[in-house]
Amino acid sequence: MSPRLLGTDRIYRYVAGVALEIAYGRSTKNTEDKFIRLIEKGAGEALEGGGRASALVDFFPILRFLPSWVPGAEFQRSAARARLAVRALENEPYTKAAGTAKQSFTRSLIEDCLAKGALTKEDEDHIKGVAGTIYVGASETTLTVLLTFVLEMVLHPGVLQRVQDELDSVVGDSRLPDFEDRSSLPYFEAMTRDPQYYDDPEEFLPERYLDDSNNTCKPAELQDPQELVFGFGRRNIWIVLARMAATMDIRKSRDRDGKEVTPNPKIVGGTVSYADVI
Repeated sequence: MSPRLLGTDRIYRYVAGVALEIAYGRSTKNTEDKFIRLIEKGAGEALEGGGRASALVDFFPILRFLPSWVPGAEFQRSAARARLAVRALENEPYTKAAGTAKQSFTRSLIEDCLAKGALTKEDEDHIKGVAGTIYVGASETTLTVLLTFVLEMVLHPGVLQRVQDELDSVVGDSRLPDFEDRSSLPYFEAMTRDPQYYDDPEEFLPERYLDDSNNTCKPAELQDPQELVFGFGRRNIWIVLARMAATMDIRKSRDRDGKEVTPNPKIVGGTVSYADVI
């Protein structure tokens, strides 16, 4: 199951829309957009079919020569379906982006190739693959971060209040937070769980990343991206989270009797790990 199925259609629409806009210059109005469905189908087929096929062939390389019609060769048929789905994922959005005047990652690369003389078949294949990866890679990972943030704010209202107090003191209520505010928001900046540096890393305690004065983050060497995790750094995800915290009250839902419902998430592994709260 995809993390998109957690009743967060608006968040998913934002993430998918940004990825499609960047990759192909396509604006979307809802999650039923043709390209969203197409890309999701292709990515799903690739992960499911490619996974089964590669696992068997890795252990028994001779199986790659097995005809797909042979009984028991379902992995070959799964791999074939995955190849077709991936081709559709790459080709249709590329063709649309190439034929529009709207600027995008895809169109920029096409124009770069044409400016150098010609757009070869190899160039097209590379552009299609990279553009498709932008959507597939960005949508699930970014969505998971946003959902995890919402979940943690629901489970830790005191932390959300402290974040909002910090935002109010730095930004005020007349504008939205921007990147220039980032260095003045140390509590909101805090992240990672390395037990080498922090006690009880699995506890949600953003204040552990502040120095003794609680006014600045701990020394820069503890925030070196090479010492942390992939993806840490000045990303658009920071500005999205900051603006969500600045403009939203994130609370527990209520049942029919008006009682608060406390989520009890289960972390589900896969290509991207996410919190399943259904």
